[in-house]
Amino acid sequence: MAPWVSDSLQAAGALRRPIEPLPSVPVVLTRAIGCLKTRLGSHQTAAPGSQSAVTKAVLPERELPLLRAVRHAARQYRRAQRALADHETRGGQEETFRALLQEVRLSHGRLDATLLELQLYYEGAGLPDD
Repeated sequence: MAPWVSDSLQAAGALRRPIEPLPSVPVVLTRAIGCLKTRLGSHQTAAPGSQSAVTKAVLPERELPLLRAVRHAARQYRRAQRALADHETRGGQEETFRALLQEVRLSHGRLDATLLELQLYYEGAGLPDD
């Protein structure tokens, strides 16, 4: 290997950020987000005129906003978890910790509510929840 190639590879490796472990995410949330990615991907790749019988039973104009709401709530929850984890590692004031912990609780509640709304929507449409 030419010296300039190995130097370039080493420089590129030095620029990469180390992978930080994320705070633990409940398995149910991970499965729900995976399901959302799959359904959202199928909406984005499907041709406008090619709808299956299952898709026709679901109102896409209702499903897509629900999927986006769940994705938004999941992002808020992850951000709140990261902020709390960062505060714990740095050390800080107790009041800030309590406020961040409350934000994690609230964002978790919002995520649960949006997931429940999506689940009820799918149950009403007669779709499996996988």
